[in-house]
Amino acid sequence: MITIKELAKIAGVSRGTIDRVVNRRGRVDKSVEARISGIIDKYGYKPNKVARALVNQKKLYVIGAISASVNNVFFRDVVEGVRRAEAEMKEFGVSLRYREVAKFSVPDQLACIDEMLEEGIDALAINPINDEAIRSRLKEVDRRNIPVITFNSDIEGTDRLAYIGCDYRKTGRIAAGLVAVSCREKANIAVVIGSMKSLGHHLRMQGFCDEIKKYSGLKVERVVEMYDDESTSFEKVRELLAEAGEVDAFFFAAGGKEGGLRAIRESREGNWPRIVTVDIDPFTTSCLREGLVFATVCQQPFVQGYEPVKQLAHCLLYGEKPEKAVQYTQAEIVIRQSIS
Repeated sequence: MITIKELAKIAGVSRGTIDRVVNRRGRVDKSVEARISGIIDKYGYKPNKVARALVNQKKLYVIGAISASVNNVFFRDVVEGVRRAEAEMKEFGVSLRYREVAKFSVPDQLACIDEMLEEGIDALAINPINDEAIRSRLKEVDRRNIPVITFNSDIEGTDRLAYIGCDYRKTGRIAAGLVAVSCREKANIAVVIGSMKSLGHHLRMQGFCDEIKKYSGLKVERVVEMYDDESTSFEKVRELLAEAGEVDAFFFAAGGKEGGLRAIRESREGNWPRIVTVDIDPFTTSCLREGLVFATVCQQPFVQGYEPVKQLAHCLLYGEKPEKAVQYTQAEIVIRQSIS
């Protein structure tokens, strides 16, 4: 039997539009409704009995969303995606509870998961810290038959439905190639990373170092963890520049780069090293325009927020699981010349 997803593809509309026509929710143009009704009749579509019962009973679902993103500018676009999905799913009886916790704070994230379980969520989207305690708690969530999708960063050893986010190894390799090009394949490099507690940061570091090894004139001299914190980034980069004058290239592999870039600007007075970063924001854009940053690698943050909530809602409403267990967002290289 044809599915609502297949009907949507044939009609060239969203699954939500098909649902509104099938369940007579209104808010569909009359001509579009007539065309969809014709397609429904042609293919003999019959709505899922369970889904129909939920509509009639006005069943309400609650999706929990947790990100380890307090004071992280990258997550502004992620949250925009989360809120867009929330608005779209609201008319189908799906509500959202969104929480932000301190970056890389395992106790805070555990407490937030427990709080949502007590409140009675039906699904969970989470930007997890790669820690054994978090892994254990997410296994408990799965045992309660609560579907989980991870976003932005994944976690090993769980039964989550899908991971939606960056291919961190790939962005690490791309960044290494950009450093090689900008330095003509000869440089001593410092890598400034968030935390190895983030699986994504760890994988990005691996990808970067694996690619750097292909160039005989490139060497990673120092690795600095700054926990996506601007003040920590500023102090550690300033100390590094004072101690290690031989460093002539930087890769900022996570959030918290603003503090480190300010330290470089103040310490080198125009004699700047070659710098490659990840993600785009107003400060990074200004650094690209003035030539402080050579290039940055972006990773579609809006998609990382929007898709997990939307796909969990479709799982609850229609029993549709994600088509792929791993869904990588696109990597985009931005240089000064490509800024609009």
